[in-house]
Amino acid sequence: TAAIKHNRSQNVPVRGDSRPRPQLPWFIAFFVLATILNTYFPAFEHPANWLFTLGRLGLTATLFLIGSGISRATLKEVGWRPLLLGVLLWLG
Repeated sequence: TAAIKHNRSQNVPVRGDSRPRPQLPWFIAFFVLATILNTYFPAFEHPANWLFTLGRLGLTATLFLIGSGISRATLKEVGWRPLLLGVLLWLG
């Protein structure tokens, strides 16, 4: 709730209107762009597959870090080697 409250406090009213303008999340804009490119441009099929794989890897890594409770600050403080060792031991 703190993140939502912070995001709402950053909105700027539109030209004298007292209501804050809604912000469009980046992922929605990129999703619509990717959908249009994939639908109307057949040459985009190969890069779309590559981006899909890259996105899946990024989502998997993000969910892993959330699930393990590791933040950027923790990772920066400890380093990537203990994380790599833990993952390899967990997989092995």
